[in-house]
Amino acid sequence: MDSAAWDKRYAAGPRWSSAPNQWVSELCAGLEPGRALDLGAGEGRNAIWLAQAGWEVVALDFSPVAVERIREAAAEHLDEDAVGSVDARVANAVDLPDLDGAFDLVLLSYLHLPGQLLAKALTDAAHRVAPGGRVVVVAHDRDNLEQGVGGPQDPELLLPASRVGEMLAALGLVVELAQVRQRQVEDEGAPALDAVVLASRPALEEVAEETAHDSDFRCSLASLERHEPITASAPHVRRWLLIEHPGPWEREAIDTEPLPGELAQRIRECADRRGGRLQLIRRPGRQPERVERLWAVVDTLARVTTWGVWREPGDLEAAVAAFDVDTVVPTPAPPVAPEPLMLVCAHAKHDVCCATEGRPVAERLAERWRENVWQTTHLAGDRFAANLLLLPSGVVYGRLETDDCVDIVDAHLGGAVVTTHLRGLSAHPKPVQAAMTAALAEHGPAPSAALGLKAVRQTADDAWTVELACAAPLPEHLEADVVRTERPADYLSCAAVRTKVAEDYTVTSLRTTPDQP
Repeated sequence: MDSAAWDKRYAAGPRWSSAPNQWVSELCAGLEPGRALDLGAGEGRNAIWLAQAGWEVVALDFSPVAVERIREAAAEHLDEDAVGSVDARVANAVDLPDLDGAFDLVLLSYLHLPGQLLAKALTDAAHRVAPGGRVVVVAHDRDNLEQGVGGPQDPELLLPASRVGEMLAALGLVVELAQVRQRQVEDEGAPALDAVVLASRPALEEVAEETAHDSDFRCSLASLERHEPITASAPHVRRWLLIEHPGPWEREAIDTEPLPGELAQRIRECADRRGGRLQLIRRPGRQPERVERLWAVVDTLARVTTWGVWREPGDLEAAVAAFDVDTVVPTPAPPVAPEPLMLVCAHAKHDVCCATEGRPVAERLAERWRENVWQTTHLAGDRFAANLLLLPSGVVYGRLETDDCVDIVDAHLGGAVVTTHLRGLSAHPKPVQAAMTAALAEHGPAPSAALGLKAVRQTADDAWTVELACAAPLPEHLEADVVRTERPADYLSCAAVRTKVAEDYTVTSLRTTPDQP
């Protein structure tokens, strides 16, 4: 929708709301006032509220009618001395004007843009925030399409909260919160589901002090020492793009040649659209130089894989095209890469524990399953190293060691998932991962293929009911209540320069349910 269309919407009736968004007020209420930048400010409800709290606000929107509404609201709701604290301008959030200095707060509230434009807006936000400052993003979550009410109905305009957090983390910010929250909507029978993300840029003195202090820190050992649960910690990814690449790998896989540039942008857009993720892969140990390398697209819900080969960067266009289809078309696995694929994170440049814990496990597994095993780039959850992703099932195991990794994979291939090392099934969100792990632990042993999702309902901000439809040997119908809690802030990776809050997902009730029509 262009600015003229928004002009008509704003001009068609009275101001929509004078109250701030509930998530904005919750996350910003305790902050020390400073300079704020409100991107896509609309009629200014958040900007006016911030100004009332003592902030100097630059409020930008591409609708002239909206900007005029902001100015009118400032004159109406702010006292004479504070009116000048809101600088309302007509400007596009993806083509920012010159703005002097950095901001202590950058706000993006319901700014829904296609993937490439949102990436640019988030990049600009990250670059504009001052050391010690924060970025707050509030939007309709992608799950709102099927489980919520209102908001855009185009999936290209909606991202999961977790993906927004990943994008900000890749821009050098510390993601303190990335959640899907339930918001009650007046006169609606169901709540809306919002993506709520809070990220910050470390203060310069914090970076210097903590980096020096934690130079020998090992996140996997610290996680074990604080008895951090491993359940429901798998990344939520439905579709995986695997590209064989001998290295060296950059800290972010997407920055590794020959990907940067237009190809990388297309991969990012496809990943956002398809709930996907890029992994670079290579064989453990020294390997002879190969001219022809593999790529694969794996859909973990359908459990199917498309295979291809590449020689030149241009050949990867086919991989991206296969990544961005509605239905992945299965092709036979090549003899040199039989399924299941066993991907062990061994990404040294991303995290020390991934190298020290992951590489020995990859080599040990390769002694038994030489053609199945690959090293891979960051899988998320460095502190659970060594991490293993099995495809096409999407099962993620963590805390593997050379002494037990073969036995765990042997049991898995024999139809008995080892729940003590199970991080989750990546095709599903974390509440579902928790429910599935509980089902296996209580009613197993069983293979991951016996698990099926029937429905998931969010019953409160931090609670869900998950209905599972399972196959033998599990009960046919299971229902789990899952709650989310926050752990004390801690360092979650070897390279962390600030503490971060991790979340636990706990099943409080698991019960069999009768057949339902």
